[in-house]
Amino acid sequence: MPLSGSHTWSGAGQVTASCAEAIASVAAVTTERLVLRSYYGPGPASRGQYR
Repeated sequence: MPLSGSHTWSGAGQVTASCAEAIASVAAVTTERLVLRSYYGPGPASRGQYR
């Protein structure tokens, strides 16, 4: 029982880590877009390059 419990927790930890990694990458992209928009404005060039 303790072994299966610890295995479940380590699996949950891996899932949480990958989720946090994905959220961090999304946040980085969003921040980059916001910075670029503040620099270049919502022009056609920035709109076409960064979705």
